[in-house]
Amino acid sequence: LYGCEGACFPLSADAWGRVTPEAYGWSVWTGAGAWLAQHMWWHYEYGQDIEFLRKRAYPFLKDVALFYESYLTEDDKGILQVIPSQSPENRFVGSGELPVSIGVSSAMDIELVMETIFHCIRASELLDIDAHKREVWGNILNRLQKLQIGSGGQLLEWNEEFIEAEPGHRHVSHLFGLYPGELISGQRTPELYEAAKIALKRRLSAGGGHTGWSRAWTSCLFARLGEGNKSLEHLAALMKDFSTVSLLDLIEANHPWLFQIDGNLGGAAAVIEMIFQSYFEELDFLPALPEVWPEGKICGLRARGGFTVNLSWQNGKLLQAEVIPSSDRKCLIRKKFGQYEIKDNHGDYIQYKEVGVNISFNAKSGCIYLIKPI
Repeated sequence: LYGCEGACFPLSADAWGRVTPEAYGWSVWTGAGAWLAQHMWWHYEYGQDIEFLRKRAYPFLKDVALFYESYLTEDDKGILQVIPSQSPENRFVGSGELPVSIGVSSAMDIELVMETIFHCIRASELLDIDAHKREVWGNILNRLQKLQIGSGGQLLEWNEEFIEAEPGHRHVSHLFGLYPGELISGQRTPELYEAAKIALKRRLSAGGGHTGWSRAWTSCLFARLGEGNKSLEHLAALMKDFSTVSLLDLIEANHPWLFQIDGNLGGAAAVIEMIFQSYFEELDFLPALPEVWPEGKICGLRARGGFTVNLSWQNGKLLQAEVIPSSDRKCLIRKKFGQYEIKDNHGDYIQYKEVGVNISFNAKSGCIYLIKPI
């Protein structure tokens, strides 16, 4: 059994680490292994350490995928379902007395299975191993239950449009695919992107976001949606209403003795998400800059693809970016400021190509690339 809070192993039990359910449903969740697997992949994405991928990340990812190969259940239509499934830590009407509903193919479980399988396929390609497994995993992706959209245009939390017992629940588990995952994006899955936006705003209009860590997650979600002012609004609420005088995160405003690190880490992540994102290894400068941050500078950001990035901006526009690659590779930059001038640290102009919504150029390790809009 996996633990739920913090997606950890039997920390919710006792000093002897017995893996027995101790919290009436909150602590037992099969999706935690897949959650942990994503952190393995992200560690590789940012650092590009192929030996880490080979020796640590891929074996873990592969084991989690193996679990799902045996855990997924084929229904009478040939669709693979996650059974049993839950959406931490929420419930729907008619599911019994426990605080967590057990059902079929919650959105979060589906998103975690998809993320895990996608990353397994990509890792096996990079390592040039297990080609036969890619066929197995590709078949799972093709047959897996799809995410559902409800009558209000919202992304559904479960496989059906159940009546929610707490419409303003503090969790937004079904939005994992939007953040911190990357299954849902405006360019690649516009319909799901809009459905996720509606789901978030419905949850908040019903009173959601009433814990410190929930405010942090909400801030990150709005940054992912490109809504910088809303993102900052929730970050400000986190600091004003859910923090001690030393800015330690509080689970709830009326429980000043309950510290939880999630809000601090999530709040810091929200600041970065407003200023810089690198999903799909595409560098996106100022994706959700709030109006009250019209100028600034930030250094030492890490990006997927193994890049280090320094940024400065003025009047809400990019002034200059420095991109430092850790290896020879293509650098993709989201095209949003018109034309660009790119020079290396020797002063030589670098040619780039426009590729869809991005510009692309060949970057070499050891060089610093200066990028300016013109």
